[in-house]
Amino acid sequence: MINSSIRISLLLIFCNVYSNAKFPKLINIADFSWNSTCSADHFRPTIAGFSFKPDHLMYPHWINMFSWLNYCTSDCNTAKVTITFQKLYNISDYCLSQAFMTTKYRTENVKVIFNTNKYSIVKLEEFKKNIECFLPQNNYGINVEKMSFITGKSTYGDSAGFSSIMIFTFLDVAEDINHSEFYTDIASSNNGATCSVKSVFNAYQCKYALDLVSGLSISSQEWSSQCHINNNNCAGQYFKVTFTIFDVPVIYCFANRQTTHKNIKKLKLKWSSGVEEFASLKNNKFQKCFKYTNMFIETDLYVEVVEIYTIQNVGLSILQVFVKGPPFKDYVLQGTQLHQYTIPPYIQNNFKAIAFSLFGHRSSEDNNCGDILLVFSHNDRMTFEVFLSNLNQSYILTFSQEGDVYEKDAIREYITCDEWNDFWITATNDAIRLGRGLMYNKETLITTHQPSQINGLSKKIELRNVISHHNHTLKINDLGK
Repeated sequence: MINSSIRISLLLIFCNVYSNAKFPKLINIADFSWNSTCSADHFRPTIAGFSFKPDHLMYPHWINMFSWLNYCTSDCNTAKVTITFQKLYNISDYCLSQAFMTTKYRTENVKVIFNTNKYSIVKLEEFKKNIECFLPQNNYGINVEKMSFITGKSTYGDSAGFSSIMIFTFLDVAEDINHSEFYTDIASSNNGATCSVKSVFNAYQCKYALDLVSGLSISSQEWSSQCHINNNNCAGQYFKVTFTIFDVPVIYCFANRQTTHKNIKKLKLKWSSGVEEFASLKNNKFQKCFKYTNMFIETDLYVEVVEIYTIQNVGLSILQVFVKGPPFKDYVLQGTQLHQYTIPPYIQNNFKAIAFSLFGHRSSEDNNCGDILLVFSHNDRMTFEVFLSNLNQSYILTFSQEGDVYEKDAIREYITCDEWNDFWITATNDAIRLGRGLMYNKETLITTHQPSQINGLSKKIELRNVISHHNHTLKINDLGK
């Protein structure tokens, strides 16, 4: 029988080994924690206490809302901001957020340079999304030492920039590493949140505290109540935000008005779960964030003014509530170049099923959303491709030593424009199957023989639009073994 001292020693050894164990995890390496650096050819001087240094890009929105803006004149088409890594990485994906400023500082097109010789041009939405994520073109993300971004001038011919850049790769890290989490602001109007308030001063509506637009240069781009201390009605002013995404919050943030010094000192929070707490704000215009320490799924947040620093018309320029996830991001697919989706290392050797959604954006040129091609490869050899169409015949085409096999369906609308379309693909029992919906092996559309050389789905998936002016958005729902 093992005595107690030996048992304790074995337990300590086991715990130490486990605590030092490393696991593959998707990590944001555009972060000072990984010794990455950020530099820019130039940046705009400080405006009303807000600086625009490139270092701001290394922090996501739940850490700060400061932006980087270029300050170019004749060199706008070459002036860049560069994130340099401490070693070579294989880039899985990257995400960009427009500058937390007004329309005049937002850009439409960004040139993304991998190292020094490979680049892509991506188009950003001005207001529809707080953050947009992209896959690198095929082989562009391999052995990357640095990534540069050129915004040019804004759509209004002014300085342009970003509020954050996140660049992801799979790294073997300790299980408790969590500072690379990807969060979603469920209080954002872009994510469907709505608001109501006790009072509004002029055009300073509550919806302006829920968008990704700063009131720094447009005074009405924030919420202001209509109150005065002499009327004893500033305490008790409230702001209620109702979510359409229900989840457990992780972080929530506020900022006082940015165009005035009419600041709130303390807020009382009432969550939909019944939890009540207080948040103290500093006497300034900068964002302040707090950790949500409960485990309740919340559907709304009621915020009430308790104390103020001033005498009238207090309000908020920012109200944010961040939740963890989603576990899989949405990726914007633009142009006809192949883009690579990286299969997580822990699933690569036994990857046999994928569920995904496609959003086909209707084109103004021909009033349809076109086709998309998914190419599956194993050991750098293309094994099969799946063609999904809005107007033409969809098919599965396999490539093997036994000969190519082409299985197609009748002409029907696989991709309905301007809405999410759910699909699944499996490669089991000597067959490759394509189906519709969120559940595997339901509503099968096409089945074809799986040659023995394929043996599962892939270690790499490449995707592209078939026609350049037809863009799609990809969302991975599940990766199955």
